[in-house]
Amino acid sequence: MLTFAQNIICNESLPNEVVESLLSTWWDNIAAMWPLHPNLAILKTPQMLFEPKAAMPYHNGAVSFFKKKGVWDAKQDTFQQRLLKGEMPFLD
Repeated sequence: MLTFAQNIICNESLPNEVVESLLSTWWDNIAAMWPLHPNLAILKTPQMLFEPKAAMPYHNGAVSFFKKKGVWDAKQDTFQQRLLKGEMPFLD
């Protein structure tokens, strides 16, 4: 069986507050998303909204949100910095 991460992409100019609000809504209502699309049904826990080995940098609002939720740590900061430099740490 193959599964694929759900990517939510936005422009970096989107205000941090908007990104945090969207993530908060999805985090708090994860089960309500399941009937919206079959691919969303694989998100069994809110923590599955976070992909530690993402292929592109996280928006600053997402970084802030995930830090508040305790799923973003110092290792993730390093990973993010590598992505921002144009490296591909997800291939390590």
